[in-house]
Amino acid sequence: MLESSLDLPEKNRVDIYYHIAASAYMFNMYEVAYDHLEKAEELIKEISTRSKGILDPFQPIMAEDSIFSPMSIATNKGIVYQKMNQTSKARLVLLEALEKHGTTTDKAKLYYSLGVLEFQCGHYPDAYSYYHQADLSAEDQPLKTEIKKRLDEVNKRIIRKESMQNNSD
Repeated sequence: MLESSLDLPEKNRVDIYYHIAASAYMFNMYEVAYDHLEKAEELIKEISTRSKGILDPFQPIMAEDSIFSPMSIATNKGIVYQKMNQTSKARLVLLEALEKHGTTTDKAKLYYSLGVLEFQCGHYPDAYSYYHQADLSAEDQPLKTEIKKRLDEVNKRIIRKESMQNNSD
């Protein structure tokens, strides 16, 4: 039969929480998604604090798999807040994620997510800055291509906004 979730290895429990969160997100169940991301994050903290009770933010949690880094979990929490129209909380969580451990790709995706948030808020110079940071951090070509599209779009918006301001003077 099925094992009790408490009998599963911790890595598997983190995986399960993360995948439940992803499934809930796909069905617009943002509070459920957030709750499971919280559970994954708490379990990662628990795992990482076992050595002398100190959390080392620069130490990989699991050498064999860093897909669930503290940075990527926090980024996803910020995205969920954004979907729940809680922009201030989304921004706060995403900015806090910058201080967490993650891969270069995690950082690129985090900057990209900050760019998306600022773009949607109409803060085009901030969006441009975050997209630019994402571009500098990104290593995989599909992500770089998407970032370049976003940079072009936000640049057009900045130029249009400046043009409108100059015409009104």
